[in-house]
Amino acid sequence: MREDEHGNLILDDGTVIHERERQRPEVYSRCVGYLRPVEAWNSGKQAEFADRKVFRVDVPEKCGECDCSGTCSGQA
Repeated sequence: MREDEHGNLILDDGTVIHERERQRPEVYSRCVGYLRPVEAWNSGKQAEFADRKVFRVDVPEKCGECDCSGTCSGQA
């Protein structure tokens, strides 16, 4: 998908969603132990949220022979 110069969203199948029909997503995250909308946070917490790094942890598949998380040698 991509966005044109007028702010319209053009999906991969050619469908156009006009800018006036789009709405901002409401993002929730934990703040001091509670899930709250990020827009409701104070400016300091919002700045911390913007500085967060996103990363992905690949979890190995189970070996199928035991109840491991892919960390054993495959010999039960």
